[in-house]
Amino acid sequence: MSNIANEYRSELPGTIRVLHILNELRPSGAEMMLVSGSAEFRRLGVTTSVLSLGGIVGPYADSMRQAGYRIIHIPFNKTLGFLNELRGIFKSDSYDAVHIHCERGSFWISLIAKLSSRATIVRTVHNVFPFEGALRLRRKLQRKMSSSIGVRFSAVSESVKKNELTRFGIEAQHIPNWYDNNRFFPPSAKQKQEARDALNIPQDTAVIVSVGNCNEAKNHSMLLRALKGIEGVSFLYLHVGHEDKDCTERKLAQEIGLESKVRFLGARSDIPVILHAADAYVMPSLYEGMSIAALEALGSGLPALFTEVPGLSDFKGLVPGIVYCSPTETGIREGVYQLLNRLKDETGACREGRASKVASLWGISSSIACYVRLYGR
Repeated sequence: MSNIANEYRSELPGTIRVLHILNELRPSGAEMMLVSGSAEFRRLGVTTSVLSLGGIVGPYADSMRQAGYRIIHIPFNKTLGFLNELRGIFKSDSYDAVHIHCERGSFWISLIAKLSSRATIVRTVHNVFPFEGALRLRRKLQRKMSSSIGVRFSAVSESVKKNELTRFGIEAQHIPNWYDNNRFFPPSAKQKQEARDALNIPQDTAVIVSVGNCNEAKNHSMLLRALKGIEGVSFLYLHVGHEDKDCTERKLAQEIGLESKVRFLGARSDIPVILHAADAYVMPSLYEGMSIAALEALGSGLPALFTEVPGLSDFKGLVPGIVYCSPTETGIREGVYQLLNRLKDETGACREGRASKVASLWGISSSIACYVRLYGR
């Protein structure tokens, strides 16, 4: 446990009961952090429940239960009945803190929590929300009103913090995302060989990987178009994550004749094995908050190609071995060439040093301790 965590724990009078509020529970940012941090929360005297507001509770609910979380499910809807159900939960369970992670409905949730309980209300902003026009004005007003009733705002990265201040006028506390540095680490030569054998990948093939569900912000289609133009290098691209319902990116790979160079692996539970098999990581996003997938890849020692956008530019100057590019087809293609050329200079020491740096900045203990302090006990 870090010195910060020990310091905070010494201030705690007893158990703190916290309710985390999320949308549908999926294997993404906040949910994965809660699972990897469950033991640390318990060490600091925090017992935690999770409220899912998704149309369904979500496929990650069982993983969260196994990590020790009590799961509650109320589908979100814009009715007085929904708000009354929330009020009942806040009143009956006597939480010390309500921690809101979702953007949708966050103002109304915080207002009901404030009126129904004496809990500290924390609102973590997980992304660089690019709202404009009337929506921006509405969100700005809601954030100002939330702040005025005592809601404590936190941001997962400096980019998110800056966006909240410049776009919405809110001064949020920067509490970094974390990743499970006990699970993600550089592989030994034997582990890398075993991972490649498990995935049936030839040893002389340069493997690049991305981890993320298909959506417009991830910009995977632009990456595929960029890879189509790569010549003179034997490479394989592993695409890990949920595809959209129309399998748009898979169809694009077929249309441009790239299907032999791409494997669509879908959502996987063995991400460490896939990262161990890879030589480099790519994230061509248009914007991010603070990507857990990026932290896991860097924590596994991989060099990376990132687009120079909010949320990914936050790594600049902190972690060695990252190539930056524009989120365009030409920019990504040039970045891939540069990344692949760097692989010949990558040593085990490079990867160990990169992983050690990432673990020191985005490990579990310090950020969780900061949240415990924010809960106000």
